Amino acid sequence: MYMCKVKVLANCSSRTLPLFTRNHVPRVSLSQTRILLSSWKRKPSDVVATSQLLLGSTVLKGKVGILVPVIAQAYHTTKPRDPALPGQVQLNQKIISLKTVEDQLKLYKSVECPLNVVNRVSLLYNIAKIVRRNKKQMQVLRQIRNESNVHVLNGAYVKLLDSISADISRCFPRCLANVMWSLGNIKEENHCLLQSCEDKIVSCDMSSFTQPDIFQIVKGCSLLGTKRMKLFLKLEEAILNGGVAISEFKDHDLTLVVVSFAKDGSGSETLFNFFQSEILSRNLMTYDSHQLAGFVWAFAKRRQSCLSELFEQIENEVLRRGASTMQSVPMSMLLSSFAKVGMGSESLFSAFDSELVTRGLQTCDNTGLVQIMWSFAKRGIKAAGVYNVVENEVLQRGMSAFQNHQLVVLLWSFIKAEKCDAELVKIASDEFLQRDVKQLQGDHLSQLVWALGRARIKNSELFDSIEQVITQCRPLKMKSFEIIALMRGYVEAKEGSSELFDYLRCEIIRDIETLSGDEISEVLWCFSEGKVNTPALFSAIEKEIHFRGIESFNTTQLKKIKQCFLTVGEGSEELFELLKNVDIEDEEENAC
Repeated sequence: MYMCKVKVLANCSSRTLPLFTRNHVPRVSLSQTRILLSSWKRKPSDVVATSQLLLGSTVLKGKVGILVPVIAQAYHTTKPRDPALPGQVQLNQKIISLKTVEDQLKLYKSVECPLNVVNRVSLLYNIAKIVRRNKKQMQVLRQIRNESNVHVLNGAYVKLLDSISADISRCFPRCLANVMWSLGNIKEENHCLLQSCEDKIVSCDMSSFTQPDIFQIVKGCSLLGTKRMKLFLKLEEAILNGGVAISEFKDHDLTLVVVSFAKDGSGSETLFNFFQSEILSRNLMTYDSHQLAGFVWAFAKRRQSCLSELFEQIENEVLRRGASTMQSVPMSMLLSSFAKVGMGSESLFSAFDSELVTRGLQTCDNTGLVQIMWSFAKRGIKAAGVYNVVENEVLQRGMSAFQNHQLVVLLWSFIKAEKCDAELVKIASDEFLQRDVKQLQGDHLSQLVWALGRARIKNSELFDSIEQVITQCRPLKMKSFEIIALMRGYVEAKEGSSELFDYLRCEIIRDIETLSGDEISEVLWCFSEGKVNTPALFSAIEKEIHFRGIESFNTTQLKKIKQCFLTVGEGSEELFELLKNVDIEDEEENAC
């Protein structure tokens, strides 16, 4: 047992302190008050922090008559560790030395004396490190995990997780962080250990975790990809009340935390405002391109209202560096984030367009290729040379190289940008005929139909197979704008049976109160052009118009609504009287 005595002058920096004392003063960056608090909050697990505050005054050399308050002394008393048993030390060394998952589990299965919880966590942690470095070992672990009735080591794996879960209350903060990180790396989402570990972490004071512990916890949650709302809410509270000081985070650690909150769908607007302030308080020149892309991706995903200043400053920094300095992955990530929120100047997209045309896309993987194409189309950049580069690259790789959703987004982007010839659309539609469209989610089905309809491609076989999926398989509930896009595609392609339009009509009527003015006018146009007798739909929409009042619609929407009712011969006299009066008022306003 020993004691370390530290004298600290109030309000002096760590560089100034050694000038007034013969004793060594640790280098710190916080005030003496924060240092003292830190000694309580961040103390090692084997240290008991005790302090004695004696406020007095002293005269600094060379500054006659100037009094400075002094903290006389603060003590850290180290308590002795319980001596580790020789067998436990040897066992831990053995765990660290093993290089395969099977060897780790065989060791656990062969040990006669029961392992303490620290050894078991160490074993799980080393398994996670092994599979993180070696993809083949990850396949071995999956095989052990999935073959519960066949593989001889499955029982050892399950028993290991069960035993840690049973003793989770005995785990120190560092052990809890190691468990969460390990579960994330081995992608263990189903075992009860995950929930018990999260509950234990949430029950702790977050200040009991060191910064590396917090980063391990956050990284584990991020790798799992499952919602851990309670844990992130606890972390948010600690960040906002100062229990976890993000100002002390390194740049890459700050990026990890911000991105993880966004991936989990957690974090209030207050927290993201806090993040933005911290991000912008630092010199943007110190962030690498992956970190800048991570920030805009996180804010775009959360759709926070506070993002404009962040996006503007990051855009300026990217333009200052030049597009040529950015690698393919952060480039596609950054462009898609700007496009998603409708931001990014023509100068930004023009700079990346020139760079992509010069650089080419041979080194870009399919995901990045699709993201880049979607970004330019979504942002409405039509005069871009990158479209030809993407088209050539797609044809060179072949349609079969792309997954279903990637091919849909590519096709949608080409049509949206009006940069696609009929031959490419035909090749893509023929490719979908060879695939099972049942694998497509509702949003991708609607995008595919919209693109094919807008391109005026006649492929009745493909439209019929998609209709069968919609009317018989009934995909996951589609959002209103997805149904409308799907309906528009069928109308423009002059495809679709009465059964399909009956189904779409029922879906629209069910959610009619959620439709915007543009969506209502679009629905009316589709059914008036589709030549489908749907008086029930027009009646329901008329009631909705009366309920909202015509002041809820703009002039363009009202004119379109009126034209659609006239086309199908529907609508009451009261409705047309309202629409007629609006037309008269508009004419009077124009005359004035």
